[in-house]
Amino acid sequence: MELARRRLALNRLASHDPVTDLYRPGAFSTIVDRRRKIVDVDNPAGAFLVVHADHLSEVNRRYGLEAGDEALALIALAIRSSVRTGDVVGRIGATMFGVFLPGAEEGDARDIADRISASVTGVYFSPDGAPDAVSVRIGGVVFAEQIGFNDMFREAVERLYSEDPTEDSLAIALGALRLDTAYRH
Repeated sequence: MELARRRLALNRLASHDPVTDLYRPGAFSTIVDRRRKIVDVDNPAGAFLVVHADHLSEVNRRYGLEAGDEALALIALAIRSSVRTGDVVGRIGATMFGVFLPGAEEGDARDIADRISASVTGVYFSPDGAPDAVSVRIGGVVFAEQIGFNDMFREAVERLYSEDPTEDSLAIALGALRLDTAYRH
């Protein structure tokens, strides 16, 4: 019993990011690829969102790395509270999170992205006792058939960065992925 509990604890340490308590990048991509393979054959659609924490380097510079970690943890909590049961959330970079939405259509993905944006906007972040804003940008892809993690990520990031940087930092860029043979797995 004790050995099993320790093994679970070690697996959690290996698969979860200590700052956000979300899946680490390697574990996240593996879980997404596994989950997409067991998706409902009657509804193979889905969506993938990339959530980028804006201005984190400024937070780190102004308040220190601990404040930056606190901001990341708050954003992770906001994302986790905004998704559906069965969605998969992970950290995919220093300032990026991924959200895999199996079975989601464009309306579902937009609703979840809106909830994430609203939840992050409502976060109370006050390093050194001075309230400061936490914000994110969200890019996403909606697909009609399951595709591999790398293709989902690439398409979502392309949409994330295709937005005009002068626009609102909470802009959501979602687009439908055309599935030709180059994207199929």
